[in-house]
Order: sequence, then structure tokens, then C-alpha cells
Amino acid sequence: MVTYQKKAELGGDGMSVNAFYRCADRVRYLMRFRNFERLFGGYSTEARRTIERCIDDMVRMANGTRMVGDVAAVNKVADVLLDRVTRMPITPYMKDFSEQCCLLLYNWNQSIENTDAALTSKLRAIDRLVKAHYTIMDAINVLRRLVRGPYVPAAYELSRHYLEVMRDEGERAGQTCPEKGSTRKS
Repeated sequence: MVTYQKKAELGGDGMSVNAFYRCADRVRYLMRFRNFERLFGGYSTEARRTIERCIDDMVRMANGTRMVGDVAAVNKVADVLLDRVTRMPITPYMKDFSEQCCLLLYNWNQSIENTDAALTSKLRAIDRLVKAHYTIMDAINVLRRLVRGPYVPAAYELSRHYLEVMRDEGERAGQTCPEKGSTRKS
């Protein structure tokens, strides 16, 4: 039986067949770019063939066929992706491709008869590294914005507004602002 994943994250409960086809279409779309050849280098033809074979296996498993997959070939694709994620800058293309490809390969690995725990670990590591990279990049961008301008906490802004409103109300009621040095009217 095929176990797909519902969410676009590794390690979930399984996705629908429609989600699988969207994922497979996205991977096929991303493999058409020249960035795919840059990502896999001389191994790009074999990687493309292996990924297409995994998609075909998933389609057959969805129709009820039990499969024994070529784990060694998929391990090689995962090894190359893991190497690139750890040694090269993670570009938006690499992020998109690795997320979609890891999701596809993870579900393939969970669905075949000869599931490989080491492959699962590699795919999860790739996914975590890419997500960690982009989380750190988001934090850097937030910190850059904070450093550019004077940082004023929201509570300070609210307190300043509250004091200004209180001062205005006091002046309307015939009282003067204590910071100006005058006293209250009796």
C-alpha cells in the first residue's frame, strides 16, 4: 500500500494522490531548467532518470502494484543533493528543487517494500538544512531592518501616545502640563 504525505513537509501522515501529482509535476518542471544541470553536474542525466523512475514507481504503487525500489540510485541523488546543500550557496532554485524532490523521494522511500532508514535520514537532513538556512536568512533581514533605524519598542510608542493624550485632556480640563513647570488651576 502506498503511503503519501498530506503536508508539504517530510515525516507527515501521507499525502493525497492529487498532492503527489502536483509534487511530481513541480519536480519535472524544475528539472527542465539549466540550474538542474548546474546542481547535479555530470550526474544530471542519471539523476533525472532516477527521479523519473521514482515518479513512475509511485504511479504504479498508487494502482496497487508492490515495488522493490532501486534504493542505491536514489541514495546517490540524495548524496549529491546533501553535498550541494552543505557546500554551495542555497539559491531559491536549490531551495525549491530540494524541498520538492526530497518530498517526492521521501514518499517513494516510505512506499516501497525495501524502505531504507539511511535514505530517510539524508532526505530529512537536506530538508532541515534548507529550512534552517532560510530561517537564518529571515532573521538576518529582520536584524538589518532593526539596525538601519532607531529601534523603538512598541510599548514605548504606546506609552508616549498615552502620555500625549493625557496631557491634551489635562490641558482641555484647565490643567497645565507638569513638565512645563506650571501648576494646576484651583
